[in-house]
Amino acid sequence: MPEKLIQTRVPQDIAKRIADAAKHEGDTVAGWMRRLLFRQFGVAFVEAWTRPAASVAPDDGVTARCQPQFLLRPVRDISASDRVFALHDHAGAPMTADMLRARASSLPGSGRWIILRGSPLPWEVAAQYSLGVSTEIALRPVR
Repeated sequence: MPEKLIQTRVPQDIAKRIADAAKHEGDTVAGWMRRLLFRQFGVAFVEAWTRPAASVAPDDGVTARCQPQFLLRPVRDISASDRVFALHDHAGAPMTADMLRARASSLPGSGRWIILRGSPLPWEVAAQYSLGVSTEIALRPVR
């Protein structure tokens, strides 16, 4: 889907509140604003990759070089930092628990962190829910 840059000005006190909220949630200001807009106007996928926890560096350039391993569709926020996503494969098809087991080497969790495009922090799996025809995961930023 083609993207369009939207610029706006806000009062300084609002800008500070947005920056503080984004930092608290482990996000950039642009990422936080984008998530807010998508929550208001529609659904978008977040591109995601898994990496061994010991070797994760958010700025390692993997997101610029590689096709995403997963697409995450935002479902709901559990808290200020924890978020639930529906898990989809790189083509956008919902992933079942069986599909995840078949991809055990890239499975989120079990010593692996998740890199989300645009996030300055890696994320860890807090919970996984199998819903039969789809799977949801709860993520929290690793600080």
